[in-house]
Amino acid sequence: SGNWLRLVSFYQQAKRYGLEVMHHSCGSIHDVIPDLMEAGADIIHPIQALAAHMEPDRLKKDFPSASFCGGVDAQYLLVHGSPDDVRAKVRTQSSFPHRSDFLSQSRSHTTRHSPVQH
Repeated sequence: SGNWLRLVSFYQQAKRYGLEVMHHSCGSIHDVIPDLMEAGADIIHPIQALAAHMEPDRLKKDFPSASFCGGVDAQYLLVHGSPDDVRAKVRTQSSFPHRSDFLSQSRSHTTRHSPVQH
């Protein structure tokens, strides 16, 4: 479609300037990650932790050459979890193999309902 062609063109322009491309999308995009990578996306952001098939360990298994950013749940964990729950999640993600291909963080922002301690 026209939107897909514009996206590919945008990615190609960034590549001509020697830039890396980070693709932002919410929800479960597992099935389109190969298309995004083929189009030129270098990093997939964010990994929406509660979306279907978007668990960080699954993504690294299914797409070992991809880089990912996210995985800390901003919808439930950062709102309702304790500071210890948040620390445990970050520690778990920090122990994943291929750490250079994964940046652990919440999505692009936290909500006003997230305690400052998180």
